[in-house]
Amino acid sequence: MKMGEKGLTFIELILVVSILSILTVVSTPLFRHTFDNLQVKNLCRDISKLTKYVQERAIMEQTIHRIDFDVNNNEYWVSIAKDQLNPEKFIKLNNKFGRMRKFSPNIIFECDEPYAAFYPDGSADELTIYVSGTNSEVYTLTNKETTGYVKIFNYRKD
Repeated sequence: MKMGEKGLTFIELILVVSILSILTVVSTPLFRHTFDNLQVKNLCRDISKLTKYVQERAIMEQTIHRIDFDVNNNEYWVSIAKDQLNPEKFIKLNNKFGRMRKFSPNIIFECDEPYAAFYPDGSADELTIYVSGTNSEVYTLTNKETTGYVKIFNYRKD
């Protein structure tokens, strides 16, 4: 470059582009790991909030409600007892909370039972769920049977 001219030479431009390319290649896996972690944390939070909602609804309506889990299809939804005298038949709740919720196929979701029931007296079935991403930590969701209180642990709690 001549004296007094402002700007970048071609070599300087190539050097800057090369450095930016290397930084992008190095940081991409870190962002992917962060995204997996966010998906797992969001799923845990969503299920925790949904259990509180379903428990409150079961108490207010004096009907048995439950959250159903379909681990094979990565789905969960809320259902309600069709008949209180025969609480073995459940129908999907017909509102925005009863809609089918899907979670990412990259999330590993394990639960002991295919559903968790919530009763009009405020109690609930015991629930233990393990959630993890392909490269993330394992989170454990548990609830107390008597109160339905949900706790989230940042490790696998057996």
